[in-house]
Amino acid sequence: MILKRLAEGIKNQDWFVVTIEIMIVVIGIFIGLQVNDWNETRKNHNLEARFMSELTAEIHREIDSLENKINRINKRIDILVDSIIIIQNNDPSSRLSHEQCLGILLSHIVIMDVDFVGLLSYAALSETGNIGIISDFNLHSALLAFERQVKFRATRTAYMGSDMANLTDNHADSFPRTLQPGQMVGQPKCQMDLIRSNQTVKNKLQSNLGRINALLSMLKSQEDELEALLSLIGVTK
Repeated sequence: MILKRLAEGIKNQDWFVVTIEIMIVVIGIFIGLQVNDWNETRKNHNLEARFMSELTAEIHREIDSLENKINRINKRIDILVDSIIIIQNNDPSSRLSHEQCLGILLSHIVIMDVDFVGLLSYAALSETGNIGIISDFNLHSALLAFERQVKFRATRTAYMGSDMANLTDNHADSFPRTLQPGQMVGQPKCQMDLIRSNQTVKNKLQSNLGRINALLSMLKSQEDELEALLSLIGVTK
């Protein structure tokens, strides 16, 4: 109808009608674009709200998981420290408990219990190309920084894991294994006299302890960063 009236107006040189019809078309296009913008904005707001909900829930889960790992590693560290002190005091009457001996022998695999991974909700948002829906610039920047730190920690952890000393296999005389009937794995023993006389073993044990402490520090830093993200979101732990 508009095109018909516009054509008739041009044919009859009725420029007032032509002007009105053109204005109607322009206004209609403008309103249509505005409606599309409003719909797109509302869609983005809904996507952002859902993302924020998923992100918040994931961060809470990650913090809980980190706290469990930190508690376990703190216990491993306490056992190792007590073991090292007993080994260093050279008192023949001081012996390692089964737990302390096992803590020494498993010190090189503590790092295997930890993996540094990014936030899956953020990764999913990036993969779909919807990262622009995050309206808070500070939160967006913090998420990017967090992901970079996660990759750094994962790389560092892999390096430290490859450098941990397997005392059982590398110093079999100090930590002999014996397979008992009915057992699937040989039970190691800690030969105190040999351990105390072997400076390499003592140094390697302290090196393992140092790397475990470094791992603990990274876990605590990651927990702090996650709590900072919650603060930016406006949620308390």
